[in-house]
Amino acid sequence: MSAFDQLRTPLLPADPDPRFVARLRADLTDAIRAAHLPVVELAPRADTIATIGQAIGRATLVPYLAVRGAVAAIDWYATVFGAVETVRYTGDDGRIGHAELRIGAATVYVSDEYPDFDAVSPDFLGGTAVALNLVVTDVDAVFAAAVAAGATVRREPTDQAYGERSCAILDPWGHRWLIQTTIATPTIDEIDAAMDGFAVTAADPTAGARIVREPRIDERPEVHLLGIRDEVAMADLGGVIPRLLDELTAWLEQHSVASRKPLVRYHAIDPERSTVDVTIGVVTDAGAHTGDERVVPEVLLAGRYASLVYAGLEGAAANAVLVRWAEANDVRWDRWDGDRGDTFATRVEHLLTGPDDDPDPAAWLTEVAIRIAGTDTDQEP
Repeated sequence: MSAFDQLRTPLLPADPDPRFVARLRADLTDAIRAAHLPVVELAPRADTIATIGQAIGRATLVPYLAVRGAVAAIDWYATVFGAVETVRYTGDDGRIGHAELRIGAATVYVSDEYPDFDAVSPDFLGGTAVALNLVVTDVDAVFAAAVAAGATVRREPTDQAYGERSCAILDPWGHRWLIQTTIATPTIDEIDAAMDGFAVTAADPTAGARIVREPRIDERPEVHLLGIRDEVAMADLGGVIPRLLDELTAWLEQHSVASRKPLVRYHAIDPERSTVDVTIGVVTDAGAHTGDERVVPEVLLAGRYASLVYAGLEGAAANAVLVRWAEANDVRWDRWDGDRGDTFATRVEHLLTGPDDDPDPAAWLTEVAIRIAGTDTDQEP
């Protein structure tokens, strides 16, 4: 048995003797203090997490592709899909241990094969059981570019009953790509009627929402904020928000601007490209700071808003509750079709209570508020 085989031998979990743990902790603490090393006192950590939802939180899922010849694969993805490389780890043996690519607003990781660590390619496996679904603005153009660059055709671009024009290819390294462009937005019932041999159903989008204040309409004054604006993939939003918030918090501290509870402003939502144009910000006094190239001042317009408050992390479900309520009550949003998708004059999610108030994410309160159309100050061009 090699050293790597020994390292890969499964280890069964076991609870250590509490007396050993206490003695080890005391010995380590004494050793650190004797060496005059800095000691950081951490707050006690909860022993358990109530639900798997709390354990996962707002997860971000990134595909990680292993290939034979990562350098050439990265170049291929750049040529065919317009990928932009942002990070590369090159080993002493020349293999790519890790690379990060951006394809549109999505993130993809790539590496060479490392069979000792179970990083194996479709060539090693003799095929792949996984497909990557790539949404583009022109599926026919991307398909042609892929085939010209050596992709294997599995299905040519075809209009589908579910509203996509899609194709299927294998890239030269054996990974399967489903490429599609949205051409229509049929309802679930329409898709079900058109799909022979399948029963098409959809989950209730409001399932899981914990509404603690029912939808209502009120007049609101103009609100000023400072924030960082970015266009990101919907799938990446859960990871982008805390990163931008950390950056914004550091900026506010550096410029001595009082920090308040954060908010997410949704400027535009593009379901075809699966992207959102958002600002991560905090409410400030008018004129608190002029900002800079990265952090910019914005204004939430005065007017009538429909809003609700929800608990926990099920923001999508809570938004669906508000949208369904608006449809039932003939409430129209101050919105229009823009270059970046469904564009809103003001649509925000404002954290009312957070980790500083309660360590349990299930207890956090967030308000969803969307500006209503029908006033003299509507922003639709």
